[in-house]
Amino acid sequence: MLTCKKIVEQSSEYREGNMTLAQRLNFKLHLYMCLHCRRYLKHFETTITVASQCAKKSLPDAEAEQISSQCKQRSSAIEPLKKD
Repeated sequence: MLTCKKIVEQSSEYREGNMTLAQRLNFKLHLYMCLHCRRYLKHFETTITVASQCAKKSLPDAEAEQISSQCKQRSSAIEPLKKD
């Protein structure tokens, strides 16, 4: 079974579909059993989505600052990952 640390290390490969069937099943099994890693992956995917949307637009400084502030507030409310 994968550790939480391995989930973090392999999140990009999982998201991009660069895993074998066995690797993907092990990854999903861990996610099924670990709330912290499910939360991590959700935030990881949200970060990528927001970053790619921002890269497509040129935001005024005030709007960019507002988004940055909201991200900081949300990240401070997130429980840290448990250590293996």
